[in-house]
Amino acid sequence: SAYEDKIVTGKIRPRDGPTGRLMTFVEFILYVENHPHHNVHWMSFAERCSTSSNVEGKAKFHYDYIVRMEEFDNDLEKVFAHANLEYHPYKKKSHNVSLSHNRADYYRQHTANISEYKWAIAKVGIIYRDDIVQFGYSFS
Repeated sequence: SAYEDKIVTGKIRPRDGPTGRLMTFVEFILYVENHPHHNVHWMSFAERCSTSSNVEGKAKFHYDYIVRMEEFDNDLEKVFAHANLEYHPYKKKSHNVSLSHNRADYYRQHTANISEYKWAIAKVGIIYRDDIVQFGYSFS
């Protein structure tokens, strides 16, 4: 989502990324690998919120609830119910983010061939390993 919401829209132009043109998805993956802390939008959740004991130098922080963007209204409603509060979902305008498709389709559309596709999935799997394991993300 950081690629779509920040790079494609032009809201963020990485300093040492390609200049004068839109950074490709593959270039962005490499950029994130080399600059994991440059911007909070592409930091791993495990790193940013200390949810994994695998993050070097950080103690794991216990959260009672973690609300996932994919299940935002559902998860947030449960948090409110636990606090005995009434939940009123916020109706925001939907924006055109192509990540509403499954991840595999998105990666196929943004890579040049099967080799690059497999490389991108493997690389993102390494960069976001703890997030993928913790939240059960997949590419199917």
